[in-house]
Amino acid sequence: MRNHNTLRPAGQRPIGTSFSKSKTLSWRPLLGVLSTLAHTLVCDRKTKTGGAAVPEGRNPKLRTYYEGVLSRLIAARVESGLTQRDVSLRLGMAHSFMNKCESGERAIDVAELWALSSLYGKPISYFAPDK
Repeated sequence: MRNHNTLRPAGQRPIGTSFSKSKTLSWRPLLGVLSTLAHTLVCDRKTKTGGAAVPEGRNPKLRTYYEGVLSRLIAARVESGLTQRDVSLRLGMAHSFMNKCESGERAIDVAELWALSSLYGKPISYFAPDK
């Protein structure tokens, strides 16, 4: 039988050995910093937009327009007497779906807007703010 450790290229560790703890990187501190940074950015955007974390990459006019769409979505849901959870489950989505949509954390696509308009009994044009 051949010794597999003698067949390895130079610089590679022998099969079956592990790195020592001194060489192991810990990702926990980095993940904590990234999590804190992401939370801070989302909270800052929510503060600037009055609650909706509308993506910064959008053109300012589109950002304002999307905020109007979100406010009409919220108004239609409240008018229908449904909770965010009720709407999410009726659409077959996770219970947090509408929370993320209404806060601007998640964008709504056309198919979802159509489903919401049907659920709320409103035409799609209702959700388009007047210019």
